[in-house]
Parts: sequence; structure tokens; C-alpha cells
Amino acid sequence: MNQPGRLPRLLGITPGDGQGDLETRIVHAHAAGLGLVVIREPHMGAEQLRALCRRTSPLFPVGGLILHASSPGAVEAAEGAGWGVHLPASVDPMTIRPRIRGVLGASCHTVLEISRARRAGCDYITLSPVWKPRSKPGDGRRTMGIRGLEDACPYAGMPVFALGGITAARVPRCLEAGAHGVATVTGVFAGDPEACAIATRKLAHMLPPSVTPECGALGLAYAGAAGPTPAT
Repeated sequence: MNQPGRLPRLLGITPGDGQGDLETRIVHAHAAGLGLVVIREPHMGAEQLRALCRRTSPLFPVGGLILHASSPGAVEAAEGAGWGVHLPASVDPMTIRPRIRGVLGASCHTVLEISRARRAGCDYITLSPVWKPRSKPGDGRRTMGIRGLEDACPYAGMPVFALGGITAARVPRCLEAGAHGVATVTGVFAGDPEACAIATRKLAHMLPPSVTPECGALGLAYAGAAGPTPAT
């Protein structure tokens, strides 16, 4: 299903805490260089989620707005509107891929999960935790470190976003290890809208532009977009 296209390197994941003006924070982060956003807001009702996505989707080319499947009604909303979907590791991507016209991403933590995402035709994966997640201070999972990231990236066969403990200083190490880009919660959604813009700009500054050899609807949209691609 994949087609040649361009995939941004910075993926922001909304915090899902119900705090602050999320829409304004997304707008500020986008203006500072955010090219992909996963909206993960399990506390929102389905209609509230759809309304937020309708208002923010014009900021991103088709597929650049991705709904986390943990949000109520996310898969159904994405299926109808052509938005992307990001799946937790507990969901088999093969069961969702036929329904999604937009980009499909998956959270992966093991080689088995990477293999499953690859067979299902996912457009990208997040691989975590590389370092201890700043958004989950109580997370007791073992981190994979740069060595684990380096070992996993060639096996994926698709763009890999390093996730967990991402800072601007660590971005070059992730890229050197083979990651296409980085994914983060607190590295983008760092507080009020202005703080989000400052944090996003720091990460975006460390990420070079790229052309991804394989990605789906998202890549096609970015390849056809006029002007510079945000946060690539």
C-alpha cells in the first residue's frame, strides 16, 4: 500500500491530561515546526474529538493529523474523514489497516511487534522506551537505549520514530542509530502555548529535511503540498 513520499521527522503526541487549551497548543507547536501530531485524548467524548480534529486538520496535510486509537471513536472518525490512526501495541494492525485510508502507525516495544506492524503495512512505528519517558516518571519498563534502537531500526523496514526521554541533545544520536525521526509528548507539549512553541522549535532545529522511501497517504500529501514542509 505504501507509495513514495515525504514524511516529517517530528511527531508530537498530545498529553491526554485534559489540561489547558489543547487546540491553541497544537497551533503554536505547528507554527514552530511540528509536522505530525497524534491526538491522544482518552478523556474526550467522540464528538468533542471530531470537532477538535476538524478545526486542527487544516494545519496538516492529509494524514498529518493522526488519532490515537485509545481516544473514544477515534478509528471510526479517522475512517470517515481520511485521518490517520496510531495503534497501541495491544491492537493488531492487520485488523485496522483495511479501514484506514490515512497513515497508520503503531507503538512497538519488541521485535515481534515490529514484525507485526511491518506485515500489516503500517506506514511508521514508534519504538520505545529508548530512554526513561519524561511524561511517565513512574514507568518501570526497561529502556532499550541507543544500542537497542540501532539494532531495531534496520529490521523495521519503515520509518521509525524514537520515543521516550527525547531531548534536543539526544536527537542526533537517534538519527545516527537509524531512526527516521523522534516522537515525544513533553518535548512538544511542554506547558502553555508559548512553551510548546519554544520546545518544538528546539527539536525541529535538530532535525534535517528528508525524503522517506516508503510511506502511505501521508507521504503523498506532503509530496504534493505547496511550499516548505513543516518540521521535516
